[in-house]
Amino acid sequence: MRRFIAARLAQSAIIIVIVTVVAFLLLRLAPGDPFSYETANVTPAIRAQWREQFGYNKPVPVQLARYLGNVARGNFGYSTLQRRPARDAIADALPRTLTLALFGIVAALVLGVALGAFAAAKRATWWDRSISAFCVFVYSIPDFWLALIIQIGLAYWIRAFPVSGSSDPLIAEYGSAWAAFTDRMRHLVLPVLTITLIVAAIVARFQRAALLDVLPSDYLRTARAKGVPERTIITRHALRNALTPTITVLGLLFPSVLGGAFFIEYVFGWHGLGLLTVNAVQSLDYDVATASVIVAGVLVTLGSLLADILTALADPRLRDV
Repeated sequence: MRRFIAARLAQSAIIIVIVTVVAFLLLRLAPGDPFSYETANVTPAIRAQWREQFGYNKPVPVQLARYLGNVARGNFGYSTLQRRPARDAIADALPRTLTLALFGIVAALVLGVALGAFAAAKRATWWDRSISAFCVFVYSIPDFWLALIIQIGLAYWIRAFPVSGSSDPLIAEYGSAWAAFTDRMRHLVLPVLTITLIVAAIVARFQRAALLDVLPSDYLRTARAKGVPERTIITRHALRNALTPTITVLGLLFPSVLGGAFFIEYVFGWHGLGLLTVNAVQSLDYDVATASVIVAGVLVTLGSLLADILTALADPRLRDV
């Protein structure tokens, strides 16, 4: 298992370097640079001085080598949009994205496994068909469309939750600690609900299929013959063996979850890594945009590795592989 983890980490490091180089080059192919849109009291001479100061007047291969060297030392450059180190901008936004993704994935796993198990237990009934139709319907809607539907329905029409943002500035500044915590949780509900529904729809379908493969097994027939209730058979015996493919799929879905979180953050104005990346790309904030890609690659790698470890924990036969 240790050899497998070490090999995966080495492969992931190579992939992250390749992704970093591709993102770096693609951003440089866009017309202009971070200082092209500075118009207020900025002369061409000042722009030229800024480009020389940050090295944007040098050939792209030289810029790339310099940037990779800085990243290896933990320096992700400078944000020309926020006027501070890119590392600080990432550090402020990353916890919000991790919170959003963590809550969404955990809730989706619980909801998806429950729906999949219930559909498998009620197979060939209208419950099974209804759950399957709901999952297909939710999964067929693009991330940002589902986010907009939820935003319009629960924020504009019902007005049950805030429309956008990660907190109310007045409550965060002048309210009590409990009021600030409650307000942040209310802002978190809609983006988490969006991620939960999207991922749970996929998990439920795979969990149902995995359970239907396991339920005809001989050991489960023996349990039924001994009079064990069907609910106990599913929850205590069949479900654990059927979790392995679900966990694997969840690990493969992590890049999609992270990419979907970027769009969802933009729709809900959630000040996380996604919104930061969108703003950085739009303003050609080179260092922040590239650093965001690096961080996203690391998160995807860790998510995939965690899925492999959870799969080994769920299936003891894989622990010594």
